[in-house]
Order: sequence, then C-alpha cells, then structure tokens
Amino acid sequence: MNGTLACVSVTAATAASCIAEMEQAASLGADVVEIRIDYMFPSPVLFAGELDVAKQVVQYVVGNRPRGTPCIVTNRAAWEGGNSTLSEEDRLALLIHAEAAGAEFVDVELKAIETYLPMRATMDKRAALIVSYHDFQKNLSKDELSEVYARMCRAGADVAKIAMMCESVSQTFDLFDLLAASPPLKTAALGMGPHGQISRILAPKFGAFVSFCSLLSGKESAPGQLAIAELKGMYRFGRLGRESKLYGVIGNAVQHSKSPLVHNAGFDRLGVDACYVPVLIKSDDQLTLKDVVQRGSQYGFRGFSVTIPHKENVMSLMDEMDDVARQIGAMNTVVIRPDGSKKGYNTDWTAAMDAIEQAAGAAGAGSLQGKRVLVIGAGGAGKALAYGAIARGAHSVFITNRTMSRAHQLVSDILPFASTHKCSVAAIDVTDKGSASSSTSTADVDVIINSTSVGMSPNADETPLDASLLRAGMIVFDSVYAPLETRFLREAKNCGCTVVSGLEMFVGQAVLQFILWNPELESHADQLRNLMRNAILSAR
Repeated sequence: MNGTLACVSVTAATAASCIAEMEQAASLGADVVEIRIDYMFPSPVLFAGELDVAKQVVQYVVGNRPRGTPCIVTNRAAWEGGNSTLSEEDRLALLIHAEAAGAEFVDVELKAIETYLPMRATMDKRAALIVSYHDFQKNLSKDELSEVYARMCRAGADVAKIAMMCESVSQTFDLFDLLAASPPLKTAALGMGPHGQISRILAPKFGAFVSFCSLLSGKESAPGQLAIAELKGMYRFGRLGRESKLYGVIGNAVQHSKSPLVHNAGFDRLGVDACYVPVLIKSDDQLTLKDVVQRGSQYGFRGFSVTIPHKENVMSLMDEMDDVARQIGAMNTVVIRPDGSKKGYNTDWTAAMDAIEQAAGAAGAGSLQGKRVLVIGAGGAGKALAYGAIARGAHSVFITNRTMSRAHQLVSDILPFASTHKCSVAAIDVTDKGSASSSTSTADVDVIINSTSVGMSPNADETPLDASLLRAGMIVFDSVYAPLETRFLREAKNCGCTVVSGLEMFVGQAVLQFILWNPELESHADQLRNLMRNAILSAR
C-alpha cells in the first residue's frame, strides 16, 4: 500500500445516515472518512439550545466512526463552496467541539484560520489541523499556488489542502509540480472538474497526503470526485507509487471511454506497476494537446491512446512516425521512449479490418477482397479504416461525411495509395437520407463502416445512416462500442445485415497498444484480448 490516504467525503444529512455511510466507506476500503457537518446543519441560524444539540450530534457522530478509521471533520462555509451559512462563531464552534470529541483532523479554511486559532488556544486535546483553500471557479497560477501554500505554512497547518477548478490538464500539471517540489507540510493538491480528475487518481504517484473521493457516484461533495470503488478498483489507487508508469487516453469525450477499464485490468493481471487515466483535452485546445504530449514524460507518462478529435493534429508532435500511420495520415497511439522521444502508430485499422473479416468469414462472405466499401466519416478514424479496406483488397471505397468537403479531401489523400492497390475511391453524399441518389449510391455496397461517434452514449438514439439505405446481405460495422448494440447495428440486423460491433475493434486496438508499450508481454496478447473483452462485458 502507498502512503496516500483515500478519504471518502460523507455528505449525509442526519447522524444515523452519516454513521451508516461511514461504515459503508470503511467496508469499501476508505483509509479515512470526512464528516461534512455542513450537510447536517445548513441553516443560517441556530436558535437558543440548538447549538448545544448540534454539538451533541457532532460528538455522537465522531464517537461512532468506524473502529480504526480516522475522521476529518469539516464544516465548510458557503463562501468557500460548502453548505454552512451559520455565523462564523457558531460554525467554528462546532469544529472546536469535534476536536474535543476526539476527531483526528479538522479542516479550517485559510480565510478563517486567524479566527479559529485563538478559539482552540486553551484546548488540551487537539486534532491535526488541515488548513484548506478552495476555488470552485478558476485555477490558481503557479505564483498564486506558492503564495497560498506559504500562508498555510505560516498559519501553523499540519496538513495543507489546495483544491482548485482546472480548465485544462496543463493546470493539473501545476498541482503535480507543487507536490513534486517536496513541500514541508503534508499536502493535498486537488484539481476539481473533469480536467482535474487525474490529480485525485494519481495523488500517490506524486506523494500527496490524501485524496478525496465519494461513497457512491452521485454523492460527490466536489466536482471531479470518483466513487471509492472506482478509485481503488479500476484505478488501483492503493498500489500506485512514485515509480508507477502512467498512460492515458487523450480525447474530447473520454469520460465515457472504456480504455481505463481494459488497460488497468491488463496491468493488474500481468503485474505491471502502471495506471491508465482519462486525459480530457477539448477539441480546439491545441496548446494543451501540445503541452501534454511534450511534457507528459516529465510526470511519468510512457504512452497515450489518442481518440476523437486529435488523431490527426497530434501527428506533428511526434519525433517519429510509423510508416503505416504516416501513410494513413492519422494515429491513435503514442509511445514515449526512455529518452523522452515520441513515436506515433495507428492500431485502429488492423483491429477493425480483422474484426470485419472475421465476421464476414463466419457469414460465408469471405474477406474484404473485391468488396465495395462505404466509410462514414472523414476524420482520423475514417482515414484509418479507408486505408485498411484498401490494404485488404477492396474493389472500391466510397467516403461520405457530414461535411462533404472533408470527404473529397480524404479521397484526394488516399488516392495515391488506392491507385497502387488498383482500388477506386470516390466521395458520395448520403446525408439526404431519403433521396433516390443516396439509395443508388449505396445499392451496390457490400460493406458499410461507421467511423464516427454518432450513436455513442449518451446519444444512443442517433444513427449515422438511415435504415432505408440498408439491405440484406450487407456487412455493417460500427466503431462505436458504447452501447455495444447501437441503433445503427440494431436497424442493420433487422434488415438482414451481418453486423460487427465496435467492441472487437476496440479490444483489438487496445491489445496492440498494450504490446507497443510493453513489448516484453507480447506472448500474452491472447490472454489480454479475452481479459479486456470480458472486462467490458462484465461492466455493462
């Protein structure tokens, strides 16, 4: 076990519920529980006698925490993102009482510390003092982080806690820098929001004192918290340390990605000291993309998966490109070598073509040799799958896209490669789903490949192609794997098509990535494929 504590924030509104949730947190592996008494006493006024009752409740809850599980007592003020609107005197008085009741830690805001310290000056029994700073609206610059931290040190904190909203992963790197600088206090440096979530997962890697999580999904006390079962299970929080290697999936919608699930399952089964995390980078944030790829190795990253929409833009950041990825003009895998140099690969096309040909063979339709193939989408994935169809001997490849200018551009890009393989390529417009021309364009197609994210959860009611353009005998492949059966595949099945789920492509490309990062484990490829497939099916 690493030295970083996993703390579950308990947000129950009653003493009985709080005690029950603390017990549940302990059973799930919490190292410490945070009792958020501002969820119990959000009222702005405690009338005569009510403060004494509130103190008794605090004493009762602290006294009934799980045996062997220390607690942090927090009464977060509304002005710092909490629920308490009590007067400062009453709010802080409840923390004083928590100390007297035997709480191991109390959390006091930096802005309130000058008021709080005189209140506890004569106490014989004191808790360890967490001095905290929260900004739910924005991040702190490096200079601001240093200034806030210095104030915490001067305030006599036993533990310094800084939590800030992160609008990019680069800002989360600033929190890693704070932890890596060997700060004099036990320190928690947490990024809030989806961009900051990796700071909670990777806290052990950078020597943080504690990371905060929720009891269950939906019970978060701060944006970006994960449920403890996910943190300690899928992300292997208790087994991470300073030497752990890091990997991640870069994309714009990585919150729904199953990549962390399958890769971390692989690391766990094969005993690799590593963690794979979601790295959220917005579509138009090229600065962060460049920063994460170029500086990732400084923080322990040894490779990345790359998904929509960065598969093309990331190529310029590589020191070397695999020949196939260069020909395709898109990549989905970054290998960071020991010297920090980066090489790009594309594992999408091989995995997709293998899945399609296996399904076609099982249906008695043979391989892709001589087939007419329609590819929906002209982005990075579309490039890879069009390339794959040509490489596997397709007779012709048609490209359609919501923006037809991109479809025409992709045709121009792949025309030289297609010519060498005697494959014709053309752009066709099937967006006018009911038109005669659309029906004519797809009438002789043997294989339809969706390379877009249309139909992905949570937009599972969408489809990239109207069902009227499908016919019995077609092979229909959807690269979307969440849900496993998309509307597109369901309608294709109803039309008598042979359907191929994106699950097989996803698992196949993930296995190839895993081996690129860990070539010494190549002999375990079949084991990994079964493990990853079962991990996704079990998580449904």
